[in-house]
Amino acid sequence: MKILDEIREIFNLILEHSEDVSRMRFEARMKNGSSFRYSFDRQKWERELQKENLPRRETNQLINAILDVLGIGIAVAILVILVVFAAVSGKTEGILYYSISWALAILYYLFSALYNFLSPVHTAREFFFKFRSILLFLTLSGFFLPLYLIYLPANPGTGLMGGVLLLCVAGLYFNGLNTRGGRRMAAISGILLSWLSVIAIPFLSASFSLFEKMLVIFAAVLLSFWITAAFQSDHSTSKEPPAMNLFLLFASLCLFWFNLLWIGA
Repeated sequence: MKILDEIREIFNLILEHSEDVSRMRFEARMKNGSSFRYSFDRQKWERELQKENLPRRETNQLINAILDVLGIGIAVAILVILVVFAAVSGKTEGILYYSISWALAILYYLFSALYNFLSPVHTAREFFFKFRSILLFLTLSGFFLPLYLIYLPANPGTGLMGGVLLLCVAGLYFNGLNTRGGRRMAAISGILLSWLSVIAIPFLSASFSLFEKMLVIFAAVLLSFWITAAFQSDHSTSKEPPAMNLFLLFASLCLFWFNLLWIGA
């Protein structure tokens, strides 16, 4: 019985100091030939426990990340095509505004991709989320720069551009409050910002066809859906609506077509 008492004392001692045990390994062989082994490595056990408790990347997050990468490629292609076509056709007044519009879109997609690709526990995600929210309003404002500052007469164009700046600042302010009410008001500011472009349609010259005007309306509708989806995102739980930026991609294509038709007119 002495051997068993020693074993019992050893195990009791291990249990008393279990928090300090770093590694343990033993093997017992029975008289009938059977045996059992046990090993414990605290570092390995803690790594496995950390993996189990780690928040998993949502499927929506991965889909949005892929769409963001696609968006970067499309925005770069649109920027190059519009600038080259404007230069070749002699409509150089549009080059600056196209560059600003689509450079902002590229930055938005880039920071959105970085946000979605990072693990939910990564500390940099919060920075990318906040900066993406800022770029959202800047991108939305930049999309219609050519419409307000080139395609429209000076008087209504300048007035609408003032409305754009006002709503952009309001959206950034409300979003910066970081409250539910603030985010709701920021979303409303973004939607109104999208629909200012529709107010501009009656002021367009007769050279713009009905189809071109419909492209502006389609873009405003899609951007409204995009804003609504964006402000349903919950950074605290890392949840985002599926394919959130798909609305932005289709709106980008509508605006690209609209601008390209003006260049070719």
